[in-house]
Amino acid sequence: MSFECCYGLEELIIDSGDLVIGDYAFNNCPKLKSIKLAKGISEIPRACFFACSSLNELSLPESIVRIG
Repeated sequence: MSFECCYGLEELIIDSGDLVIGDYAFNNCPKLKSIKLAKGISEIPRACFFACSSLNELSLPESIVRIG
């Protein structure tokens, strides 16, 4: 999954479906303020939130075992 360079994206809730997040998935989403990730996601890859200067709320599931 990738939302790279989604300049208007402000909030994202992933509650099911694709449980793999790619490197730089939210790269350069400057208006992104809030993300809630689904149960079952086990890894936050490197530079996943690079250049997300407005991000102030991140809800991670207990299934996370690795942050890159």
